[in-house]
Amino acid sequence: MPIQITAKREGFRRCGIAHSEKTTTYPDGHFTDAQLRELGSEPNLIVMKVDERPAMTSNDDALSRALARIAELESGLTQLSSDADALKQQLADSEQRLSMVTAERDALLEKAEPQPAATDANSADVKKESEISTDDIKADKKKG
Repeated sequence: MPIQITAKREGFRRCGIAHSEKTTTYPDGHFTDAQLRELGSEPNLIVMKVDERPAMTSNDDALSRALARIAELESGLTQLSSDADALKQQLADSEQRLSMVTAERDALLEKAEPQPAATDANSADVKKESEISTDDIKADKKKG
């Protein structure tokens, strides 16, 4: 596994190398196991083992975050689509039940006895009473 070495002081020497304050990457096998132990125990050096994958640039990092967000949004969209389909089915079922209940109500109303409708004679009687009431009010005003 490659290692990166950074000296805390420019030109610090260890294992026959003058190390830099700028991080330097050494390939796997460049140092022996004994040298790696010596470099790792040196307080004037920062030694890190790194993956063999190439380091990601800031654009690669932004792209990775964007791709992760896209995957997250696609997953949410799939769930919302599934929820919408379920709600559409519930709506269709409810409309069917409403249609059945409405038909049942209409059938029950047809079986029930029809209510007597107001006839013209009843309307005339009501009209005569209102005329009498108006006449009585006029008479009362003349007396008073």
